[in-house]
Amino acid sequence: MQIFSLHLFIPAHEAQAHVKKALAQISALQDAEAELTDNGVITRGKVNLGLALPFEALWQVTASATEIIVTLSHLKASMFGMGGDAMAEGLMKLLAKKLESIAGVRIAGRAIHAETAALLKQQFNIELRGVLREVKISREGILIRVEPS
Repeated sequence: MQIFSLHLFIPAHEAQAHVKKALAQISALQDAEAELTDNGVITRGKVNLGLALPFEALWQVTASATEIIVTLSHLKASMFGMGGDAMAEGLMKLLAKKLESIAGVRIAGRAIHAETAALLKQQFNIELRGVLREVKISREGILIRVEPS
């Protein structure tokens, strides 16, 4: 199967369920939830970095021609006055360890870079022949737009 052009809309309840399922695969995260907003995806729960610390993170999603980039733009922890910056490095390390076995995915600083063609091929045996033009997050859902290259 090949994709040359595509407008895909994923309703918020489906997208949030997918994010929650992915977060459940990370053993150091507990009670994880996800919410789509007009500013990105908010995840909240507890992260175990020696102690179970409540957190809330805002992830912004952008597209380049070949990648979806998910950037941790804000992280808030609510225990002992610890700021999000102190936890961000630990959280990104947890994600890097979990994602290291997935072809086409890499962590750079606070961003997860997912090579779209490699992921589609590995996960679904679908060949991406178009160019990723847009990933738009809103309260209603996620819009993904691919155009012919």
